[in-house]
Amino acid sequence: MKNNEILDYIKTEFAPIQLATPDTTIEQLISNAKRYWNTHSAFPLVKMFPYSGSTSSGALQLTPDYKNVTTIYPATTPDWIMGNYPLWTLLGITVIDNLTSDLILLSEAYRNYRYYIGTDFYFNYQKSDNPTVGGKVYLTNLPTGSSNLCVVGTKRIIEGSIAIAISGTSGILDYFPLEANHVSITNGTQIYTDDGDGILVSSILGYEGTIDYTTGNWAVTGWDNSVTTGIATYNYIEEIKSEYILEWLLGYIKTLVKLTEGNALRKMSAIGVSNDGQTLFGEGKEEKKELEERLGVEGRWVAFSKRF
Repeated sequence: MKNNEILDYIKTEFAPIQLATPDTTIEQLISNAKRYWNTHSAFPLVKMFPYSGSTSSGALQLTPDYKNVTTIYPATTPDWIMGNYPLWTLLGITVIDNLTSDLILLSEAYRNYRYYIGTDFYFNYQKSDNPTVGGKVYLTNLPTGSSNLCVVGTKRIIEGSIAIAISGTSGILDYFPLEANHVSITNGTQIYTDDGDGILVSSILGYEGTIDYTTGNWAVTGWDNSVTTGIATYNYIEEIKSEYILEWLLGYIKTLVKLTEGNALRKMSAIGVSNDGQTLFGEGKEEKKELEERLGVEGRWVAFSKRF
């Protein structure tokens, strides 16, 4: 759900009562609920990242939706048994027919020992000053042959200006929909900016491009120099699709509206207008407390994950 859809949902929940709280205030409450989620939740996020053995910056760049990292599982490339264990061939052992289960277990144990024992693999996650850019993971003693890394962390709801690495002359931006008039793609010298109608205007004459705000697809006719890598910067408000996140957020936003609405009604009571503002305020306060406690309890998996 997008912010405008959440706003419509909240107003429908209170129907047929006409809320005294203006839409702009409810939009602020939606933003406040997302901020609370980002600072207190521990919703699991798992992604695979390719690892070639080194990175230009000496660290693995994560996507902006990672709030924190709890553990990393290296994915190694399977061995070719004849290449790693040539002694079997020299002894005349036929792998196809006469290889026993004991030898298989022994070879697997040795392979795991060679990869993991003594390597003392660990990592350090450094958050970015701008959470919409994404943090970096610094790796030490990564097991030999690791081609991919499974990164387990906690989820962040993304809002604001995002910077994403791009390459080539076309692609799909990682997060969409995009906000019109806020897209910029540059390779350091040449800049493409959107005109609000899906057209990317180049800072150098003779070039142009397109951007689809809904799908994130972008394309340019080329770059003025040989540099084809750069950064795309744009405004993005994440469309929340997770059923669990939506369930909690919608409930929490509704309680915030109850508190705001109840407080407004209590002020009307002070001037002699009879209403149930105190009851609504108290109801919202209790629901808010329950939802916050629930969020804390459901984040305990992080502590167990870090132990292992």
